Amino acid sequence: MSVNHILRLFNLGLIRVGRGHGRSHPKTPDIIHSRVLPSATYSPWLSDNDFADCYDTIRSHTLVDIYRCYELWQIGKQQGNIEGDYLKVGV
Repeated sequence: MSVNHILRLFNLGLIRVGRGHGRSHPKTPDIIHSRVLPSATYSPWLSDNDFADCYDTIRSHTLVDIYRCYELWQIGKQQGNIEGDYLKVGV
């Protein structure tokens, strides 16, 4: 039995991220990247049918992962009771 197999039993794993704490791209050496792998099991988006319908529509038009899309979805719902307009801007 491999180490990775045993770690997966506990919802853990090993990944190689290169030297140091991350990697950079040759075209952008000042920007450091690392892989983020959530290991939480709480997944409220799986039972939110309205979100699932919306996400199915946008998933091929965004680089934002499902975790962050659901967070934005929740923020939008919370803003629904506030008068006026709001705008979420990001990069």
